[in-house]
Amino acid sequence: AIAASSDEKALDALRVNYLGKKGVLTAQLKSLGQLPPDERPAAGERINVAKREVQQAIEARKQSLVASKLAEKLAGETIDVTLPGRRQNTGGLHPITITIDRITRIFSTAGYDVAE
Repeated sequence: AIAASSDEKALDALRVNYLGKKGVLTAQLKSLGQLPPDERPAAGERINVAKREVQQAIEARKQSLVASKLAEKLAGETIDVTLPGRRQNTGGLHPITITIDRITRIFSTAGYDVAE
């Protein structure tokens, strides 16, 4: 079931199902008190081994899901380095020059000639 999970949400649901507060393995650990005292250590050890194996399998699957998601994202975001770069603007006119040009236009439209 862990290897078949296709996304992190399904994997987290499995983690909660097995390792959560009301999970399968947690319920088995809680039921150890009902076993005879001589069987408890062996049963507890088996449950703990199963718990570690489930945790490791979930962590390994989570890492593989994250790696595949990253590889998918990187494949979709390729950059063509042979394309020309963005050109920068060479600059702008000084504010005083803009003002002089504006005043010249105003007087020219009013019929005056501007002599420099």
